[in-house]
Amino acid sequence: MKKVFPLFQTLCQFSAGKRTALGLTRNLDDGSANVISVNVETGSKSIVQLKDIGAKKMQLKYDRVLPQKAIIGLWNALTSCSRNPKILQSEADQLKEKLRQRQFPASPEEVRNARYEIKKVLEMEGGYPDCHSVSQKVMEAFDFEIKKKVNKLLRYTRYNWKPLDFKTREDAAAYTLARFAPNYAEVGFVLREFRNNGYIPETVLDYGSGSGAAFWAAFEQWGEQVKSYQLIEPNEEMSQFCMDILRGDSENNGHPFVHPNVNCRKFLAPSLNNTFDVIIVHRLLAELASEESRTQLLIDLWRRTNRYLVLIDGSCKGAYNALMEARDYILMGGCELHREQTRQVLMEAKVLNEEAECILTDQQLSNYMRYNLIKNMLPPNTVLPTRLSPGYVFAPCPHDQGCPKNVEKTKDVCSFSTQWNVLRADGRKQTFNTETGSFSYVIMAKGARPHQIPESRILMLKRGGGHASCTVCTPFCGIQRFTISKSMGKIYKSVKNVKTGRILPVEMRTVGSDSEFDVYKEAVEEFTEEKSSKNIVEKKSSCS
Repeated sequence: MKKVFPLFQTLCQFSAGKRTALGLTRNLDDGSANVISVNVETGSKSIVQLKDIGAKKMQLKYDRVLPQKAIIGLWNALTSCSRNPKILQSEADQLKEKLRQRQFPASPEEVRNARYEIKKVLEMEGGYPDCHSVSQKVMEAFDFEIKKKVNKLLRYTRYNWKPLDFKTREDAAAYTLARFAPNYAEVGFVLREFRNNGYIPETVLDYGSGSGAAFWAAFEQWGEQVKSYQLIEPNEEMSQFCMDILRGDSENNGHPFVHPNVNCRKFLAPSLNNTFDVIIVHRLLAELASEESRTQLLIDLWRRTNRYLVLIDGSCKGAYNALMEARDYILMGGCELHREQTRQVLMEAKVLNEEAECILTDQQLSNYMRYNLIKNMLPPNTVLPTRLSPGYVFAPCPHDQGCPKNVEKTKDVCSFSTQWNVLRADGRKQTFNTETGSFSYVIMAKGARPHQIPESRILMLKRGGGHASCTVCTPFCGIQRFTISKSMGKIYKSVKNVKTGRILPVEMRTVGSDSEFDVYKEAVEEFTEEKSSKNIVEKKSSCS
């Protein structure tokens, strides 16, 4: 744990006159206020200016309750099961506990290493017989016994991972009772990010739909503004149960499902022309046994994405690492140039010269640096040949750099929590009608990141008497922690009731730092210069 000095001790490092001059003791004339901020990772301190920008207060709908049609559809689907609701609910409770403790699959290499280590210990304890002194049958029997013991020990660890399988309709019903409400709440939480930019897709794909909770979350937010929904679920029992829920109360204006254009399939159509504006992948990465299979799925889905790829998974370290691997794979693949094709593009633009050739062949340049240098040599909107289509992080990260929390030595992850109303088929009342769960997610957007400076995101908000302690992820300065007091007026009112995981509703700017690595001003200047130069080029091209 890094020692973070209390605000009072930090302020004592400045004289009274300097504190007043810096605005640390009062609001400034323009409604802004300066606070001391501490970098959570490095411990460096800086002076941050907060300014109320009159951000629109977003009235988020109470998202813990499933839509009425979804609840009716679920009850109708349960009536066709061979077991009564009480037994199904008991199975769902047991499954829910297993899913809560479920770990992300280990790689085949990890499993082999663990098996080898356990086998070595067992051989040392029991004594491995000399192959020359015993018969072949004795050796085979000994190896078989060792293998049984190894498998028994692995059974109680994360190395005994198996994908979920639903062999009967009752299995699908139990899973739905266990995860329908929390899945709906998680996806609903994430999709509300699109309310910040008002985006409404025309086509939505729910890949690995399960019981269809992601569809209901998307349908609740966008409704029939979306022209078509497609649900992919390879398990036949689960797919059929999902379709029964989609019928709702059967009053669908002559349509079989609640939306007039819902397609349920076992697999994606092979044609890459089958694209979607938004693709949702919810808690599916944990069902793929290897990193290779996850990477192949990611490539396939990214090729079919028109605008946004939404990846949601659990909050364990393995799931979070898988999301970060997917995030970084897209970011890195989007700036890895195909050299020969890039030369052809430069030749067509008549800018292939000695400087461009040096940039293409310089092995010391990173792919990101090479991509940007070549990009700046070409006219705006020129598409460069890259391994993957370029993209950026839409949410939750306000940057495309490495995650400050993604440190292997710690188990800390960037996770968010949400609540939902408990849904039970046995009618049993509980002391608390709501449950809370955590998850991690990332939304990848196609194209180049917009030129405006991204907004910081609240990772933790602790409210106290007349103050609020904020931990935020910033575009340029890592994870920062600072305290806002009630005396800051509108700034305090804007921040105190914001939900954790949402955008910080005030402007945040670093005006001073004791760190030599604080590059906020340089980053802002780079953003501003790049934006100005591109605007000038666009104006010239439009004039000509």
